[in-house]
Amino acid sequence: MFHTPQAVLRVGKLKSIECLRTAARHNSRTTVVPNADENKTVEILQGQTSPEAVIELAQVKIGSQKIRKDAVIAGDILLSASPSYFRPSCPEDYGYWQQKQLVLWTEASTNWLEEHVGSNILQTALHLDEATPHIHCLWVPINNEGKLSYRSTEFGGTRSGLSKLQDSYAAAVAHLGIERGIKFSPARHQKIRQYYTAVNSQETVLDLNLWLPEPEPEEQV
Repeated sequence: MFHTPQAVLRVGKLKSIECLRTAARHNSRTTVVPNADENKTVEILQGQTSPEAVIELAQVKIGSQKIRKDAVIAGDILLSASPSYFRPSCPEDYGYWQQKQLVLWTEASTNWLEEHVGSNILQTALHLDEATPHIHCLWVPINNEGKLSYRSTEFGGTRSGLSKLQDSYAAAVAHLGIERGIKFSPARHQKIRQYYTAVNSQETVLDLNLWLPEPEPEEQV
């Protein structure tokens, strides 16, 4: 049965410079990603191209301000859509996508990121070497007062605030025939939580496919 493609937006917190470095290595493919296809690409869409350059830019943006022990140093935004958007005739054909669909979604997604994190972007990477195309955006949570404060950004608020962000992203890709998932559905993303737990434990070998399930019908974005 065909299901209308759904938008996917998930966010993770990175709690130290070393955790940011681990995420940047994964996103830039300078570390082992077991299920990634080495014959396919990862494209850096914006920002720094190497993990060390990501770290350097983050440190410049944070500057000399004192960092609390429990501070969130950076965020990782993951954007995607159901496989049926990228390959409507064969959603189960992992690793395949239609180029036109990819280009339109990439443009809409990067525009949305520019609107919401803009000058705080450290690196935006398009992953084409896993089951379904997706974007990772690493960013540093500098608020309007120039302070490092994840909580005071729109990504660090309440569940209701995050729901509004999901509404916003779904609206940004709605013209592509992608819908928002059902609000407050019972679906939970335990695997993506495990992924960010691993990142914040400074694991050096990460495989997103092990923790990030394909979106399911009626799954909350």
